[in-house]
Amino acid sequence: NNKLLDGISFDFNMRLDQKYFIEELGNSVSSAIVDQTGRINMDAYQRYLSRFHMSVSDFEESKEGDFKRNQVKSFMEASEYLSENEVKELFEHENVKKNFFVAVLPFDYFVKETKKNATDTAPIEVFFKKNKANYCIGEKRKAQYWILTAEEYAKKIIVDDKSIENFYERNKFSLYRIPPKVKIRTIVFSVPSDASPDVVISAERKAKNIYKRAIENPDSFAKLANEYSQDKTNPGKGGLLDFFSRGTYDPELERVAFLVLKEKGEISEIIKTKRGFEIIKLEDRVLAKEKSLENVRDDIIKTLKKRKSITSLKGDLEVVIRKARSNKDEIVSFAQKNKLTTNKTNFLYKDETSDNEIVNELNAKIFSQDGKNTIYGYFAQKGKHILYVVTDTQKSFIPDFNKIEEDVTKDYYEEQAEKLQKETLNEVRQKALQGLQLNDICKEYNFKLIKTKKVTGTEKVDELKDAGQIIEKAVALTDPKQVLLYKHDRDNYLVQLREQDDFDIAKYQKARKKIIQDEKVIKKRLYYEAFIASLKRNARIEIYK
Repeated sequence: NNKLLDGISFDFNMRLDQKYFIEELGNSVSSAIVDQTGRINMDAYQRYLSRFHMSVSDFEESKEGDFKRNQVKSFMEASEYLSENEVKELFEHENVKKNFFVAVLPFDYFVKETKKNATDTAPIEVFFKKNKANYCIGEKRKAQYWILTAEEYAKKIIVDDKSIENFYERNKFSLYRIPPKVKIRTIVFSVPSDASPDVVISAERKAKNIYKRAIENPDSFAKLANEYSQDKTNPGKGGLLDFFSRGTYDPELERVAFLVLKEKGEISEIIKTKRGFEIIKLEDRVLAKEKSLENVRDDIIKTLKKRKSITSLKGDLEVVIRKARSNKDEIVSFAQKNKLTTNKTNFLYKDETSDNEIVNELNAKIFSQDGKNTIYGYFAQKGKHILYVVTDTQKSFIPDFNKIEEDVTKDYYEEQAEKLQKETLNEVRQKALQGLQLNDICKEYNFKLIKTKKVTGTEKVDELKDAGQIIEKAVALTDPKQVLLYKHDRDNYLVQLREQDDFDIAKYQKARKKIIQDEKVIKKRLYYEAFIASLKRNARIEIYK
């Protein structure tokens, strides 16, 4: 997907505005690399990237690709289009009633037909010899397994003060950093998202007037906020927003509060936010700082114990697996030495599933990929490590015909029935397309015929309640000469339109707008994925308006 999107951004020579790129970059990196003033601290930035073995240029190049791909995705979603024919089909589906002839061709009918001419078992034995592999009883295996957790190992780990101090010094700027906060006052001049140009101009004019008064007398800012601010979420507080960190309010408001305003009492110029026009005054600032070592000592001990316990656990498991190469009894000895609880499986088939997730994963391991069977080993699952060993094996085999004759006979007649079903369907459908009515066809072949009542695509027909979405598909028929072939499970149905109500133009025009709105909500979620899928198969895409 990413390569396809990169190709589009390259073909259209896409470039990102520098201001947009910097803002998006700031939103995408860890807050730990923002300094006391809210700017990116280059030292912290480089330390942060070094953990991922990336340079600044590599990281920003990667992010630039991400931002371009997101833009392409938004373009694709915005270009979603609903044709007039689709709108009419959706209206018909829910509002135009139709009735149908439905010919029912159950699979059991063809099974009975094939059995009528049965004489002896010779063809069935030939069928068995041809399909022996289908009746193979797969290899079965039993296993024992033991569950080990890092928590149990952690109880044995002792962490010294030097390790705690070293960990704190390496991570205090990222893991234990308290981000900067600001306290501000704001005067809001509300502008709805659907406001007319006149409303926007009027709000901006008011903002400029109040801004001038605030600059002339900064001490009056709180009074002006109480009198003129349209912030309904914070009334009567002089526009005060108490100490907050980034990610709390509107991005533009936070950009100005953290990056632009430097001194207490400083007033910003008029800015545009999602709420409308705003004027901001910086009341106070709390610089970023790190939590003290004593406050985080217990957390560090837990972290180090967890890390060391996992290392110790994996080390012990690697040792026992190495020893098991010469004597697999070493695994059982290890379990006994560590007083682990033994769990046993019944015989397992390959790919057999159960409610036990560990057993499912164990199955995959003891019948491993590439044809290599693993008789012992370990694996991790949801924070646990599972040690296992195969204890018994039953080889695969093909049973004698006389022991499974009943199953083979059933399969043979079903195969013959499928062939007869296919031939009959082609024959019947051709007759229907040549003009023969379904009711006449049903008399000729002795099929069941259902004459439905008039329904819309959202209604059900009791006689077809076990036929899946047949009515939903059938309402797409527009001409009695058309024939719908519908399959549900192993049964088949042929459907012809009998009659339909008139298309109500007035009702359609009234419902049209809502149909488009509802369908766009559904299609927008799928449009991007459909676009990517079409690129993958190199389809030619043409948009018609």
